[in-house]
Amino acid sequence: MFKGYTQRAEKSRMEMQEV
Repeated sequence: MFKGYTQRAEKSRMEMQEV
């Protein structure tokens, strides 16, 4: 549960930082 959420949050954060 946490792993899936963490992976999703990390991807979203990386995308936000990339912009």
